[in-house]
Amino acid sequence: MIDDRPDISLLIQWLEPLVDWQSFGYCLPGITQHDVLIIEAESSSVNDQKRKLYSKWLSVSPEATWNDVITALTIRRENTLAQNIKEMIEGHPSVPNISNGAAVGTTRQQEIKFSTKEDEEEVSCSLTELNKSFTSLMTKVRTAFDKKVASDSKLLTDITRWIETYMNWNDKLTNASLNETFKIIYPYYDFIECSLIVDMTEVFLKNFEFDDNNMMNIASELKDYKEKADKLRFSAQVKHLNDSLKTIYEEHIPDTSNMPMILMKLYNPWRSSNIHGLSLLIHSLLPVGYQQSIMKYITITSGAATSTVPVVSSLISKPTSGKHTLKAQHTWGNMLNATSIKQA
Repeated sequence: MIDDRPDISLLIQWLEPLVDWQSFGYCLPGITQHDVLIIEAESSSVNDQKRKLYSKWLSVSPEATWNDVITALTIRRENTLAQNIKEMIEGHPSVPNISNGAAVGTTRQQEIKFSTKEDEEEVSCSLTELNKSFTSLMTKVRTAFDKKVASDSKLLTDITRWIETYMNWNDKLTNASLNETFKIIYPYYDFIECSLIVDMTEVFLKNFEFDDNNMMNIASELKDYKEKADKLRFSAQVKHLNDSLKTIYEEHIPDTSNMPMILMKLYNPWRSSNIHGLSLLIHSLLPVGYQQSIMKYITITSGAATSTVPVVSSLISKPTSGKHTLKAQHTWGNMLNATSIKQA
């Protein structure tokens, strides 16, 4: 049951796919950042580090439950893993049996496309430019915060308190360094949905100027950037895509368990980074509270490659660079877990 105390052997087995165990550990009740730092220093093997984390948690938290594990994974947007574990606890594994050809062949499926090839090309170009611009802006944001915190030792406390209030968190950032703070908030923004970063710079970097005679107002630049990202989200090209999605998923809310697979066919071959951006765009169009449960039914196909975007529960985890075959598949959960594409 979900309220049972976890067994360390099952924690090791079921959390084997977990990569960012440090951030997951921060979210476990009773585990402090100091605990995580000690575990990192004592062991060089990731598996040993994860095992020591689980052992430490069970020793300091006599009331530990599987629900704590699922909550921590959800906070870190490890939604695929969270849902898999939840269903394994309930005795209904969510991972499909890919060897069962009959089951796959009888799966209901509906297709969607952009209205025209030209619309698709325009969206693809916009995603490329937005990703480039946001990467450049985030580099400047990090530099600006580094300089401000270095010149004002009390500012970091104000920043972490502001973020905790904004995110409705309780002591998640206590004693966190600036780098640790950005690692923790990383899953909560991307180049499509960047409200957290925009609002944060508006408060703390409003009048910041770089020392190299660069008069750029980073807060104003980010605000302008967000308007461009929103313009894409609400464009006529994306509206057609949004309407097509709604036609399929609306009748399956709140219970999405019987929703058909949604196959999005692209007219042209897309780069994997742009498919990731398209996935983020689609995610932002879906109703809050149902994004992950709908995303697991969506597959995007483009030219010679296929990108599958299932989230067995998400978040926005982060992109990953996987091995490419003739028909490469990238799960949404993996996409959002790696840091190679949108690392701030």
